[in-house]
Amino acid sequence: MSDSLYEILIVDDTPANLDLLRNILKEQGYKVRAAAGGHRALESARLSQPDLVLLDILMPEMDGYETCRAFKADPRLHGIPIIFISALDDALDKVKAFDCGALDYIPKPFQDEEVIARVQNQLRVRELQQDLLIKNQNLAKALAQVQSMNEQKDIFLGVVSHDLRNPLAGIALMAELLVEELDEDHHQNDVRRILEASRTMAELLTRFLDINRIES
Repeated sequence: MSDSLYEILIVDDTPANLDLLRNILKEQGYKVRAAAGGHRALESARLSQPDLVLLDILMPEMDGYETCRAFKADPRLHGIPIIFISALDDALDKVKAFDCGALDYIPKPFQDEEVIARVQNQLRVRELQQDLLIKNQNLAKALAQVQSMNEQKDIFLGVVSHDLRNPLAGIALMAELLVEELDEDHHQNDVRRILEASRTMAELLTRFLDINRIES
């Protein structure tokens, strides 16, 4: 997927930070949107889902942690990867960020190359996840089709079994009666062959159905 097809939402209450990150990402060919706070970020994402969110922590009214939790609580936004970018560099702050559902953390001040690398990494992971999801959906559809075909085959075999068993049983019964009534001549031998053939066909049918059950 081309970088130009990815859209990134930057959330920061400092205009200078928004401009800096916007310029870095646009130079890489990304589409960029900006939101000055958590509420606006959620409104923007619900209108049109971004592929990734860069999120500051220290913001008035709704900080980055609250914003991240709101994203993860919304089924429509839950899968969007979030990277925190913050001046808070304490280990507990990072742990809290990951507990909220963030996938990465970039401390300020940051290097352009680090931002680009981490963004590319998360977008690549997201692309692979979506590809896997599509493949799993296709596999589920194929499995459903196979199961449906197998059910139809079982119904067909059941009908065939019923339609063949009854005539074969009738043929065998009539052949047995004829054998008892006919004298020892070539006609009796012919009837015996009919009887043996009908029994053989019935046995083959039984074996065929047994093999089908085993394969199922």
